[in-house]
Amino acid sequence: GWPMMKGAAIPSETRTSLSLDYGWQLGRGALDGLTLRAYRQKLDHHMTVDAVMQGAMGTMTSKADATSFSTTSGGRAQLRLLPSPRLQADVGAEVTRWFADGTRWTQTASGAMPPAENTFRTWPGVSITDVGGFAQAELRVTGALTASAGARVDRVSRDAEDAPASAETVLTGNAGL
Repeated sequence: GWPMMKGAAIPSETRTSLSLDYGWQLGRGALDGLTLRAYRQKLDHHMTVDAVMQGAMGTMTSKADATSFSTTSGGRAQLRLLPSPRLQADVGAEVTRWFADGTRWTQTASGAMPPAENTFRTWPGVSITDVGGFAQAELRVTGALTASAGARVDRVSRDAEDAPASAETVLTGNAGL
């Protein structure tokens, strides 16, 4: 870290991940395969800083303690379709939710000024939810030429403490030859 981060420590950090995946490959007919996925990832973080700073006003000691918690979870379903020998398409839906508890940062300072304790919130509790649907297709035009195109639509919702909720629709696509 930076020179001023001398005395910083991360006494605990916990990362937990869980994922369930399922795939089924038919290999025949218009429905070639299916994949399903559900997951959850969690990060709990605790950091402390114990610093001594020299300045024109004298020596100041600062002790800080911060915690943060975040969780990302979601799921995805995808179908592989083979409507003809020259055409294949993937269609599906996906949901992702990210949530973070507001980081709490408590700082105690003493030295040249009277001792003080302050509690800061470096960001508010926040959640973002993304619900999307997608399709991607590939057409073999000749043995050496393939055309492809895809589209995705997402509805993204945001919510945070002390702020109005917001949502937007995001459209993306691609085309290639």
